[in-house]
Amino acid sequence: MITKRTQGDFARSYRPGRISEVYGQEEIKKVIGRGLDEVSLPTSMLFYGESGVGKTSMARIVAAGLNCRQLGPTSEPCLECDSCIQAVNDNHFAFMQFNSAQVTGVDHIRYIADILLCHPLDGSKYEIVVFDECHRLSKNAQDSLLKVIEDSHPDNYFILCSTQPDPILDTLKGRCMPLEFKPIEDHEMSRLLTDICVLERLVCANRTLKKIIEGAKGKARNALYLLQKAVLGGEIERLPSPIHEAMQLVRTAFSG
Repeated sequence: MITKRTQGDFARSYRPGRISEVYGQEEIKKVIGRGLDEVSLPTSMLFYGESGVGKTSMARIVAAGLNCRQLGPTSEPCLECDSCIQAVNDNHFAFMQFNSAQVTGVDHIRYIADILLCHPLDGSKYEIVVFDECHRLSKNAQDSLLKVIEDSHPDNYFILCSTQPDPILDTLKGRCMPLEFKPIEDHEMSRLLTDICVLERLVCANRTLKKIIEGAKGKARNALYLLQKAVLGGEIERLPSPIHEAMQLVRTAFSG
């Protein structure tokens, strides 16, 4: 079941941090989970599929799982140690995430390669590099990245994420284990939204739940935004917390 980690934005608050918190993507969960638990994960992977279906979230799970101070490598990181917290918050010395629209040239790839030559300042064993929308890298940059991957230390992991894998060079794709992230099926989306409603003490009518699932089109991120919009718009009732109910009873007792 998903766990809430922050207040406010549902999409951030309920971002999965462990394999067991991912809804849908059963085949991918099996591959990544076993790879982490058995320390047999390929060091270069291509995550592809529509936006909002969990590619970057899975990359962060890999980063947290590899360097978890208490349990790692593991598919179920503790999410309590400094390493896990930093990976989840995207400020880990050994976890680098790049927007490929801004890192398009060969010079940027060489810079990343130079960083990987140095051991992380926090002593982490594994370094993880994620390229979002990697199809936007230039041909020369992709060639350079391929060379970096081939020559890199076995403790360095590369995750290429893309919504359009076709423009990626065949030589680069051939160096990565491909994993296709598919839209989440309705029954899994329903389970996710129902679990969040329980945690948030929300009373969501079946017709509202169905409307959100239809509007999300298989994308968990969209579903969470639509759920939060419905709450803020008054379409979904939020029950008072037990503490609030207790305070109300106390006020009633004293006012009487």
